[in-house]
Amino acid sequence: MSKYMVRHCPERTPLNTQSEAESGFVPLNRYVVDNGSTIGYFGDSVSDSRKSRVAFIPGIGSGVASVSDLASRFSERGHEVIVIDTRLRLLKLGQLATMNYYGELVADAAQEHFGDNKEYVLAGFSFGGFVAQEVAVKHPEQVESLVLLNTLAAGVLLHPPTVTEMAKILMFVATFSDETLRKHAASVFGDDPELLKLYDMNIDVSRFAGVLQSAAMVNELLKTLIGQGPLARLSEINKPTLIIGGDKDRIAPLPNSLELHKRISNSELEIIEGGGHMGPVTLVDQYERLMIGFFKRHKPIRDIKSPRKVKAIKVPQAAQQ
Repeated sequence: MSKYMVRHCPERTPLNTQSEAESGFVPLNRYVVDNGSTIGYFGDSVSDSRKSRVAFIPGIGSGVASVSDLASRFSERGHEVIVIDTRLRLLKLGQLATMNYYGELVADAAQEHFGDNKEYVLAGFSFGGFVAQEVAVKHPEQVESLVLLNTLAAGVLLHPPTVTEMAKILMFVATFSDETLRKHAASVFGDDPELLKLYDMNIDVSRFAGVLQSAAMVNELLKTLIGQGPLARLSEINKPTLIIGGDKDRIAPLPNSLELHKRISNSELEIIEGGGHMGPVTLVDQYERLMIGFFKRHKPIRDIKSPRKVKAIKVPQAAQQ
């Protein structure tokens, strides 16, 4: 196994805290697929059918705009890019929150957007990262390659944060509000609390959705404790995989990235020196550069076809916020 690379993280520039309604923020169009998930896509972009399709899965409690800056970079390069938000489906139907169910929602939504039998790069950030692992194991025929950003190994806290840090995380999820945001965001995420404006966490949706997503994580941990966890199945992932982590990440500490690299044989590991958990949002240039290099090394052969047009439908108000 090759030695992983450590990238130097330069000083962070001031954050862009503009909302989507303000100039300078990349807008995403939204529509709802048949299974109730929300798709964010770049309607004005022209995709190159020779390039990879890319599906991003955002982190816990967040919507399609949370990774819009990083996603837009690849849309501008000619990739057909979407962001999949599954929160609204679970809120409506009250389904049991399991990692398998989240994975099935994502796989189904991606196929509905891209078309049947179309492979795509699956890029998951944080919570979205272990949903991406679930899809890669259960639906390998859909996944062209895998990108895991600041995430855990199969959703299991192999090397967890300290008790104090975990308490702060649970408090943040369970009592999410504007006041909690201001009080705990910096200590939980290690970033300016204003960052969460960009992170698109909607109170009405995220409070309950975050609890459901947390329940799915706990469920995976309990299955592991009784010997039925998904960790062993990571070795079944044989698609090219890029793992990016930060050595200052307190939500998905560095040992989790090392564990993923160890268990996924066809993987590359990049560690950003000084990078925290919110690197895909605050250090977009570095993540874009690493992903571009990965795409070039694993360039697929594409048929030349016209880009697929998506007919948008009206999105419920809760999904737009």
